[in-house]
Amino acid sequence: MHAKVLCLLSSFLAICHGLPLNLLYDTDVEGIRYLQKTNDVSSNEITLKVPVVFYGVKYDTIFVNDNGLVSFQLDLPQFINMEFPLDYPIIAPFYSNVDITEAGTISFYETQNEQQLQRATENIRESFLSSYDFEATSIFVVTWSSDESGLPDARAQVGLLSGQEESFILPGSGTEQVKNLERWTNIELNGQFLYRVDGKKVQEPDGYTYASSAEQHNTCSSTPTACHSHARCHDYEEGFCCQCKEGFYGNGKYCVKDDAPIRVAGKVNGKLNGEILESLDLQAYVVLNDGRAYTAISKIPKSISDDAKTLQILGGFIGYLFAKPVRGALNGFQLTGGHCNHSSIITYPHTNQVVKINQEYEGLDVYDQLRVNIHIDGSIPTIPAGAKVDIDEYSEQYTHTAEGVLQMSSERFYVVTIENSTPVTYSFKLEQSVRFDYCPYKNNTVGESWTLKVGRHFINYEDREQIVRFGQTNKVTPIGEYDPCEEGRSKCGPNSSCVVEDKTYECLCNPGYQRIYSGTEEYCADINECQTGLHTCDYNAQCVNVEGSYRCECNPGFEGNGEQCLPAKSCENVTCSENAECVANNDIAACKCLPGFTGNGFSCSPFTNQGCNVNNNCSPYGICSVDAATNRYQCTCMPGFDGDGYNCFQTTSTVSPVPTEPYHNETEEVIDDCRTLSNCDYNAQCEFSDDLQGYVCICNEGYEGDGYHCYELTQSCTTADNCDPHATCTYDEHLGRSRCICNTKYAGDGYNCTLIATCTSQQDCAPTEECAFSNGRYECVCKTGFVRDSLNVCVLNIPTCGGGTCVENAECVYDENYGTHYCACLPGFIGDGIIECKEKPIGCDTLNNCGYRATCQYDEDSMVYVCRCNPGFFGDGYTCFAERNCHVDPSMCDANAQCYSDAERNYICQCNSGYVGNGTVCKMIAKSEGNFLLVNQGMATLRLPIDQNSRQVGRPIQIRPYQTAVGLDIDCLEGRVFWSDVSGKAIRSSFYNGSSKEDFIANSIGSAEGLAVDYVSRNIYWTDSMSDTIEVANLDSRRRRKLFSTDLVNPRGIAVHPQRGKIFWSDWNRLHPKIEWANADGTDRRIFFEGPDVSLPNSLAIDFDTEQLCYTDAGTKKIECIQIDSKQKLTIAVNCTYPFGIAITHNHIYWSDWISKKVERVEKNTLNRLPPLRIPVGGSGNKIFGLVSVPENCRQLANLCQYSRCPEEHICLPDGKGSRSCVCSRSIDDNKEPNCTI
Repeated sequence: MHAKVLCLLSSFLAICHGLPLNLLYDTDVEGIRYLQKTNDVSSNEITLKVPVVFYGVKYDTIFVNDNGLVSFQLDLPQFINMEFPLDYPIIAPFYSNVDITEAGTISFYETQNEQQLQRATENIRESFLSSYDFEATSIFVVTWSSDESGLPDARAQVGLLSGQEESFILPGSGTEQVKNLERWTNIELNGQFLYRVDGKKVQEPDGYTYASSAEQHNTCSSTPTACHSHARCHDYEEGFCCQCKEGFYGNGKYCVKDDAPIRVAGKVNGKLNGEILESLDLQAYVVLNDGRAYTAISKIPKSISDDAKTLQILGGFIGYLFAKPVRGALNGFQLTGGHCNHSSIITYPHTNQVVKINQEYEGLDVYDQLRVNIHIDGSIPTIPAGAKVDIDEYSEQYTHTAEGVLQMSSERFYVVTIENSTPVTYSFKLEQSVRFDYCPYKNNTVGESWTLKVGRHFINYEDREQIVRFGQTNKVTPIGEYDPCEEGRSKCGPNSSCVVEDKTYECLCNPGYQRIYSGTEEYCADINECQTGLHTCDYNAQCVNVEGSYRCECNPGFEGNGEQCLPAKSCENVTCSENAECVANNDIAACKCLPGFTGNGFSCSPFTNQGCNVNNNCSPYGICSVDAATNRYQCTCMPGFDGDGYNCFQTTSTVSPVPTEPYHNETEEVIDDCRTLSNCDYNAQCEFSDDLQGYVCICNEGYEGDGYHCYELTQSCTTADNCDPHATCTYDEHLGRSRCICNTKYAGDGYNCTLIATCTSQQDCAPTEECAFSNGRYECVCKTGFVRDSLNVCVLNIPTCGGGTCVENAECVYDENYGTHYCACLPGFIGDGIIECKEKPIGCDTLNNCGYRATCQYDEDSMVYVCRCNPGFFGDGYTCFAERNCHVDPSMCDANAQCYSDAERNYICQCNSGYVGNGTVCKMIAKSEGNFLLVNQGMATLRLPIDQNSRQVGRPIQIRPYQTAVGLDIDCLEGRVFWSDVSGKAIRSSFYNGSSKEDFIANSIGSAEGLAVDYVSRNIYWTDSMSDTIEVANLDSRRRRKLFSTDLVNPRGIAVHPQRGKIFWSDWNRLHPKIEWANADGTDRRIFFEGPDVSLPNSLAIDFDTEQLCYTDAGTKKIECIQIDSKQKLTIAVNCTYPFGIAITHNHIYWSDWISKKVERVEKNTLNRLPPLRIPVGGSGNKIFGLVSVPENCRQLANLCQYSRCPEEHICLPDGKGSRSCVCSRSIDDNKEPNCTI
């Protein structure tokens, strides 16, 4: 056996001492190479002398990366702040954010030195018994030395990743225990690990008896790494306990820093009020120093959005975990360390509705976020739409009823307030239980109770984002001197515990039990978690109910702890049914039916087409004999058994001695059914059948099958009246069955249909609307005296004006062009009518106070007459001086500019070719790499090569945790990319390679969903769907201006044409979707395109080769392009699932798709659809957003703002007429009011 040895030696963590030098392979050798001393660096592609076979794939080259890993296929210089596994083939000794700019070295070399090869050969032969003939032929050594950089982003991760499904993660990886790898080993040398990657699996050494990680013993010395690194271990007579050190708190195994903020993240699933909840996102933020907790749950179905406001328990338990402890009381995290199961039952007495909620907390992840999975099942009261829900301050008591068990019972109240109605108060009963691992040896708190005090509630639902938000302040205190349970414990019955409730007590059923009422009696009976679905068993496991709990057992052919079951690798752990045998092949052990039987190995039925004398397939308790009636060999059951001879069941609980195998000579219990075989389907239970008089597998409710294979019932609408009232049951040839389809003028899945904008009669419209012909079709428009507000509802035009409120000295007027009301200042006042109307100053046309060489002119921005110096002079209009120009003073121009005169004999400075600027300041046009795409996905911006291959698969250029990057565009002159972060409410920027990251705008931004950069004028435009505005800012002066703030409902995509001086934007208004355009200075606003071909327009892009505006439409599911001059439309692609972003190059049109989660593309000239581009790892979430193409060079476009200068506090905007406008603006940094008039 000959092979290559890949040796990766590291200290695992910057803060560890690492390995002794004498245990490392030599680093002072000829030909050794070093990585450049900088941050985020990789080696060039290294050709190996001997190829490496890794997870069955042969690699001839390798990359060494500074962040603690080597990679195949591509270099990975940038740290990707994600949890393993990644989608790349890598070997990671300590993957973390490493910076060797100031300290540390990374060296690498390949050697075939005989001494080195002999050492490797001996190591492997000693470690793997089956490799006695192994001979090393080449060694590749990488050494990370003296790294003191720290770990700012995440704990180090350690593992072997194939880039596909296979991965192997070392113990402690991604946790604070990773530093203990220097104390652990799998080859009897602390800090060293050796693995063999054979095909698709990773093998541990079998030549040692040494454990790969510390075993659990009963003393601190025998388990040195059992406690958190910021905890102390204390020995007791029965065992040991962990206790967090000063400055930290938790349960000792898990500790967090005092007063450091904590984030919680997870998913919510289940069913509530008939609505399926599938992977709803939960995010929470806890401020520990005052116990304030904020929780948000997104993607709440709108039908239950208001109802969900009463489920404050979803944020309430997070508040209890991190409640501020007072006077020695313990909060939930101090008891559980964030590893616990929380169950709650909420009963609403006024509606007799019940909901059950299970929250499984999994501890802190690699980013110190607490992970949780929540399951909801039940129904809750209906809350009127738009009603306000409040919960007053309350106190409740948590009692430590048993080791590892907390319980609580309380009555809470919520207040529902409907506008113009009296608030109504309702109550609900809440029972909670918490299970967790508990160390009983010290400070045993079983029997103690604590009071949780909760106040300052905040409950809100955001319709646009479908988010329910909860907020509350929490603190936990001792209950006081009197404990009601001192009396109550003696009065609680079996399987129940006493819990404190206010100043009295209540007997609650223990976890795993439920209260049963029988006549006048009540008692606590066992819950069958297996039948109710309240278990955590793996899909490939059987749930077995036991008294007060349950256990999970992996199905035959699988092995694990029942909560996680993997295919068995050997027959040692596989138990097959009586008519099957275990067969191991390719590291997979499975049950296979014996000859004479057919089935899947779990359930084997006998062949009956031949006699049992041939098939030999009778039951062990059956006999093969000739049936006199048929004269054929047939199986019959032995005495004491019933059945068909192939399957025999005992008739009594005992079996009399029978002198025939397989019986014993003494009476014994015989159980050979699904109770012991555990061969039922995941969606089935092992239950007693009266018909068969035995235990058999029976499919759960909602499923059908034989019990061994169960399938979800799909009830056709032909047999069940389950369509929406506005839908019809129609046969679908593709599905082969009938399904519900929404009627004309309605949209939805057929089970829930909603009215769309068009109408045919007055019945289709709301009471305040009327069906009228508008925009080329009949639509529901507001009746006279009503206006459509920001929520698209027609409301009385009093006291609002177009949905807004006019300020003092303003009046509501009607705009006939746009068909809407707006606020306008009264004569004698100036302003926008909504924010301010200030007194109009007296102009120079009245005062006649202009200076010599000045003229009184009307100013459109301020709407008054002002004094302006004549051409050739400059000043404030009252004092004018002879103009200083570059013809008189050439020093006014930059060294890389020339002085020219325009048609009006004005002298201007113009930058030379290869430079850009206003002539006074010129910058060299940046030379940046190009010919690739950038796309936003969640927290990252990803780079995609246009021509993807095995060497070019893309990578992230920037990753920022907790952001949601949506809008995207580039400044090709500076080589920078700009993206909008709708979560962080900011516009951010970096170079194309991700370096020099900065916040361009971080205040007064709502939800900037679209960006467009005019690199010629040095301006960036954006849409804001939260404030419903379109704004612009200058990239150089960092000043901003709001262009539009009226008649915008859901502005999203935006594009700019620098040479035409035009901007285009899409409005996602479901009642009137459209694409608008205007001059780049905000003048001459018009509708560019509307009608049936515009439904849900998303992003826009301009094809400068054809002078077309192209857009993605998630409603029509098309990609369309419109000729800017003729408005002629061209369909680029159809049957797109959910297109969002769009980008255009010389040869292709690309778009991002939310559903396919890929970047799709077509050839621009032929419109042939091409294979989609793969999205690299690095982003977060399922949706991909903005998309932009990066060229090698900027297009040669021009406008007047490229050469013109504007006064201080003004920015230059093209006016769409070949000229420009200087408009007053605010600073983006402080947003102070300028001296000029906006």
